[in-house]
Amino acid sequence: MEKSIMRELKGCNISWEDDAASTIPKAFINFSSIKNKYQADYWVTDGNGRTIVSPQKMYFKKANGVGKELALRLFGVGGPMEFEGN
Repeated sequence: MEKSIMRELKGCNISWEDDAASTIPKAFINFSSIKNKYQADYWVTDGNGRTIVSPQKMYFKKANGVGKELALRLFGVGGPMEFEGN
């Protein structure tokens, strides 16, 4: 499931960089499973480690649409804690 979500996320119109330059924001995403659903913890820092998007959680049952939803949230667009998908 995680690979599917990351593939969808990387397919979004975002210029992803592997460069560790100090001017590039860094996105962090951790996936875990809890009971009958999954959880994504995510946050974004600037190149100096200052928080741009505060740590948040998103719960979901299916991977469909989660990558696109995470793309929005990594840019500060909020959403419900429970993501229903497409």
